[in-house]
Amino acid sequence: MLERVIFPHEQERRLLEERRKEKDREKRREIEKKLISLYVYVGEYFKMSRPDPK
Repeated sequence: MLERVIFPHEQERRLLEERRKEKDREKRREIEKKLISLYVYVGEYFKMSRPDPK
């Protein structure tokens, strides 16, 4: 199984910079989708790394 190395701050910074510079709306939407996926992935990662008290 492949392990995924996660550096969310670097990836987020790069995507936000790309989004800021991009003029085409469709490309901006694609970048936003990548950002949303990154945020969900990081949230799930931290959610699963802590034991759930319930």
